[in-house]
Amino acid sequence: MPRHPDMSGGVMDLPSPAISMKPRTPRGGQSRQRPCPSSLSRRAASAETKPEGHRTIPKVELEHIPFGWNQPNGMCPLKLRSPARAFPIWWNRERFHHIGKRSSVLHPIRDVALGRPFGNAKATNSAEIMNGVNKMTERAGTPATAATDGARLRARGGSSLLGRFASQFSDVAVPFEVVLPDGAVQHFGRGQPTFTVRLNNKRGLRAIASTDEGLIADAYLRGDIDLEGDMLRPFELRQSMKDFHLITAAWRFIQPLLFGQVHTNRQAITAHYDIDPEFFLSFLDPKTPCYTQGVYLEAGETLDVATLRKFDYCFQHCQLKPGDHILEIGPGWGAWFEYASARGIKCTGITISRVSIEYLEKRAKQLGRDWELINADLLEYTTDRKYDAIVIMGVIEHLPDYQQVLQKFASLIRPGGRIFLDGSACTKKYELSSFMVKYIYGGNHSFLVLHDFLEQLAKTRLEVLEIFSDRQSYFLTFQQWARNFDANRQFVIERFGEFNYRRFRLYLWGAAYEFLSRSLDCYRMIIRAPDHPA
Repeated sequence: MPRHPDMSGGVMDLPSPAISMKPRTPRGGQSRQRPCPSSLSRRAASAETKPEGHRTIPKVELEHIPFGWNQPNGMCPLKLRSPARAFPIWWNRERFHHIGKRSSVLHPIRDVALGRPFGNAKATNSAEIMNGVNKMTERAGTPATAATDGARLRARGGSSLLGRFASQFSDVAVPFEVVLPDGAVQHFGRGQPTFTVRLNNKRGLRAIASTDEGLIADAYLRGDIDLEGDMLRPFELRQSMKDFHLITAAWRFIQPLLFGQVHTNRQAITAHYDIDPEFFLSFLDPKTPCYTQGVYLEAGETLDVATLRKFDYCFQHCQLKPGDHILEIGPGWGAWFEYASARGIKCTGITISRVSIEYLEKRAKQLGRDWELINADLLEYTTDRKYDAIVIMGVIEHLPDYQQVLQKFASLIRPGGRIFLDGSACTKKYELSSFMVKYIYGGNHSFLVLHDFLEQLAKTRLEVLEIFSDRQSYFLTFQQWARNFDANRQFVIERFGEFNYRRFRLYLWGAAYEFLSRSLDCYRMIIRAPDHPA
């Protein structure tokens, strides 16, 4: 869940001997030149020969303070602490200001916000900004390799190496270990480690030290970090991390304003679903490839049994019988279609995923089924037809405008018809981690917010008959998907690349933990249309 972060801290080493600063030149005298990065090393080299009146700045440290544009002129205060004195620094949208005067040490903050190159790296948060300062002020030396970085920083101690991460998780309840780039191992917590974080290079080191879950996820996807062991346990650390990425969060809501909700929906669905079906079939149940939760009675049941139990529930409580015509919103890979059509139900599906339609057309020919498939957004779909039932399994998360959705339901269902709806849920609308927004579900999609949905439903003539919580069942479902995916690791990497394997591995195990820890819920409900139209 997004949390308001602290500014990432760290030590900024200025050239040694330290930079000297002249007293202000009187008016009419020789003009004072502002220090620039290219002159720092020259001034450091000549510091020993400077007059006695020069002052030096000793090693300084960035103090941890809240991040926010809440100061006059959009400025945010940072404090540099040193044994000698504290120097105020103001960071605004233009540049660092030192003692009220501009310095060209940093590029404009807009470059950082847009992810433009900062020094030799791409700065995306304050930790990398400070890293850029260090790079621009350090003297030329040996190339930065994993071995030399590890050896140099190991001499300073593992805690110094991992920065705030080490102090923050020193007494963590879940024991784990971190393997540094040079092979050194640092243990956290008490007892046998339940998982291992392997840092493969300096970028992985910086990501971990930032305690920013978005940056850590980025590093994992790049291969800078590896995770081994019990894959549920790393996510227990999330509550102590920050995840504030303003541009990523803002773009979710700017998109539909600029391009419209329908276009945003299509882009998000295409990005997530329009991959070769073999990718999803590598973790979905091979017998019933349904991309939503099964309904478990016991943890030891197979996913196939749990999924068929949900299908039985849907069929019975929608009061379906041979000859009835249903509309499924988001038919996916046809698991429910196969179940329903085998029982004499006429099936129509609506989706904006072309890959799904192509797969279902081939599958219908193989099975000899007459499935009607409509490539359209639900909110734009119009017809005079009235369906006996509407089935929407795990798709409400992509339709956050509940008022429009419920109005569409009412226009498509016959009097007395029933609607089956289920989905993963959260108590706060639009709450997604930056990782989920960037790599899994883009756009302004949202987990189901039950109280909001029921409030909107109460304004219609539709009626809720029953609601069940499937949170534990969704945990078991995601856990089985993640295990299936790991078992097919080699196939996925060879066919779809390591990035896609890492992306979905983090998603599947992370979602499993969210349901286990009750950060996410899941609800299944039956809704009935009135017997007589208004």
